[in-house]
Amino acid sequence: MDLDIQKADVEGAHLNGTLGIDIYMRCPEGVGQSAGCDALKLNKAPYGLKRSGRLWWQELGSKLEGLGFSKLHSDWGLYVRAGTDDRDFMMLLVYVDDFIIAAKTEEISGFLREVQTYWKLSGMGELDNVLGMKVVRDRSARKIHLTRPAYINKIAKQFPTTHNLPFDVLLQYQTEIMTSTITEWRNRFRFRAWWGASNGWRLARDPTCPTPPYTSPDI
Repeated sequence: MDLDIQKADVEGAHLNGTLGIDIYMRCPEGVGQSAGCDALKLNKAPYGLKRSGRLWWQELGSKLEGLGFSKLHSDWGLYVRAGTDDRDFMMLLVYVDDFIIAAKTEEISGFLREVQTYWKLSGMGELDNVLGMKVVRDRSARKIHLTRPAYINKIAKQFPTTHNLPFDVLLQYQTEIMTSTITEWRNRFRFRAWWGASNGWRLARDPTCPTPPYTSPDI
């Protein structure tokens, strides 16, 4: 289909939900209070309210259905709008307030204009990252590569020598630590992080690894 893929973010997504019931909160520090008034009535669902996420999801679903989208029963985060004589096919992947849109360029532009009548958007443009992952698209080869450079560099700095050790040495070290007495939870958690990092280096160096390797400048 060779569709364009773009992203967008809904600013303050949870604040768009409509409560539908009366909820009051204590006046936050710094907010002036009228005589005899020690609480505020909420008009919108603020972040931290238990029902905020659900109310935003209902708001999102209602507006998208009004724009002709239907969510997949197998994946409620994926919405599809069928093609008609007036418009082309479109897919919309939603994660809380993050949108990934796949369609023809003109269709995406029209969709974003419609959505901005409901919510304020930011971060619009070609998809280059999502949920901490870097997205690289080779359109001519019809491939998309996902990498996590920030996480890999973090692990490289935290355990700078791990990736230079042979895997049998790492395994031996693991056995020695696991058979010894470790009483501090901090040491246990650090070892788990170290062992995860050592396995990550092994997979990154393994040519049989199914995912494209990412080479850190620190390796």
